[in-house]
Amino acid sequence: MNRFRVLLSGLLYAVACQVSLAADSGRVYFPEQVGWQRVEMTASKFLMSMDAYVELEKLTPDSLESLLVLPLSETERAPLGAPIRLSYVTDGLGRRTESWLLLDGRRGTALQRTTLRKGGSEKYRIYRFAEDKIHRLTWRPGPGEEGKDPETWSRLSEEYYEYPQLPTDPPPVVTEASALIYLAAASGLSRPGEELEVLTLASDEFFLTRLTVRQPEEARVSYSRVNDRGSSMKIGRVRAVRVAIEARPLDSRDGEQFELFGLSDLELILDPETRAPLELRGRVDFLGDVAFTLNRLTLASTKPD
Repeated sequence: MNRFRVLLSGLLYAVACQVSLAADSGRVYFPEQVGWQRVEMTASKFLMSMDAYVELEKLTPDSLESLLVLPLSETERAPLGAPIRLSYVTDGLGRRTESWLLLDGRRGTALQRTTLRKGGSEKYRIYRFAEDKIHRLTWRPGPGEEGKDPETWSRLSEEYYEYPQLPTDPPPVVTEASALIYLAAASGLSRPGEELEVLTLASDEFFLTRLTVRQPEEARVSYSRVNDRGSSMKIGRVRAVRVAIEARPLDSRDGEQFELFGLSDLELILDPETRAPLELRGRVDFLGDVAFTLNRLTLASTKPD
């Protein structure tokens, strides 16, 4: 990782969030209400399946700094609240993607994302969310380097993304699409009509993303629930929180769809007790409606086996 450090510079992009929640004290995200550490989900359609998991790890500023390609400056460190790392993997249809996202758990701001894609067009990519722009570094294997450690890959490209100019003051938080499951869980969103907006980078484009609570749903659940005492099955019905995820590209000329786990037209179904995602629903081109369904939940303060 030493060669990565010399290529990146910048400060944490620290901005406020546009919110319409009935929350006192002005707080938007509440890490303490997230009762899960790891969720494992599966989607199936037409004899095809894909697995996904999201794992949450709380960090200290020092442990966060050890993961960043650039150490935290004093300007970055001072406002930092509840730093976390989200690890998430999707595996299926001949492709596996592993990603690690570092963010401020109280403000929702992304600091850095690292992604390794295996199968198909392999690449290793780092995004560093800086004060005035986003730095993107991409490594791909050169001749004879396929299947080797990504840190040995020799094909490197570097790009920069300017933050878009928005009429809102202050502008929305800048985050990353994969953070939305955590942000929905940690937010105060619970009653129909409540919503929040974040500026989201997805598919290398900016989207203004709105999370809106819809009417609750009686969701059927069947999953393994792991805690300090062991595991048990949770089977039955839950009056779940439904959160619609709608994203509008800031540049109407952009042609990319907003996707999460390969799904568009998204709706997230949350357990009201643990705020764990029971389902992530959406659409896939040529397949139609698809849902990732929770099959294993590891509660906070326990270690997955």
